[in-house]
Formats: sequence, structure tokens, C-alpha cells
Amino acid sequence: MPAQSAQEDHLATTVGNRTAGRLVSRSGVKIRLEYTLVLPVAAYTSWNRVRIEGKGITPDIPVDWSYEAALEGQDLQLQAALAALNAV
Repeated sequence: MPAQSAQEDHLATTVGNRTAGRLVSRSGVKIRLEYTLVLPVAAYTSWNRVRIEGKGITPDIPVDWSYEAALEGQDLQLQAALAALNAV
């Protein structure tokens, strides 16, 4: 959530992957042997009342995480963030 608010208020530049968009809190109650009733109990919104559920947060600078790069000790998202900072 802080990323959404920072992005909306132009307080930060976000870097990385789009988030999953799953922020509704749920609570489950077992009702039979193999059945559980799951109910939403809270939904989160940004300060500007934007709900992220189902759509996620799209970063200002999209950079995919790479398993191969991580194996080589590289963090492509961090590198992109540092490049954006150095460009300012």
C-alpha cells in the first residue's frame, strides 16, 4: 500500500513488477469435512480511495525479476532503481 500512495502523490518512483492485486483480507470457517466458507472481512484503499484488489500496482519503471540474473548475483530491479536515482 505505501507504494500506491507514494505513486499517486508523486512522492516516489516505483520500480519492479506489477503487484498481484490481492489485498482483500479474508476469513475462513470450516463448515463441513472438506468445505470452508471464506468471506472477505476488509478491503484496502489508498489515500485517494483507489482499490488495488484485482488490478495491482503498475510500477513507473517496469523491470521483471530474473531467476538467471539472481543466480549470477545480479538484482536487475535494484540496478534499474539506482540508474533512475543517478539520472536525477
